[in-house]
Amino acid sequence: RRLLDLMDLGATADQPTKDLSGGQQRMGEIVRTLATDPPLLLLDEPVVGLSPPMRDRMMEIIRRLAGEEGIGIMLIEHVIDLVMSGSDIIVVLNSGELIAEGPPEEVRQNREVLEAYLGHV
Repeated sequence: RRLLDLMDLGATADQPTKDLSGGQQRMGEIVRTLATDPPLLLLDEPVVGLSPPMRDRMMEIIRRLAGEEGIGIMLIEHVIDLVMSGSDIIVVLNSGELIAEGPPEEVRQNREVLEAYLGHV
């Protein structure tokens, strides 16, 4: 029950999964994984297809999992603003090759990252 509350799903605990929104279903998937008490959580584009408010809430919860719960998070995401605001260390790949690694403020200034993902130099 604690995990459901952590993911804002406590009120939906008795509802069938099919009756939940897409964002709630995604959070439910994370709850199932957290029930195994993992030291690391791999999230592959967890906010894709979510509404902006649900996307923001998901990122808030991910930050809480890393900060308060002490779970390591490996986040694969293409929404650059979310990556920059929600990460301690960023690894950037372009066509499978490492082009940058470091804290957000450093990666944000990287010429190759700017060219590959932000479309300018």
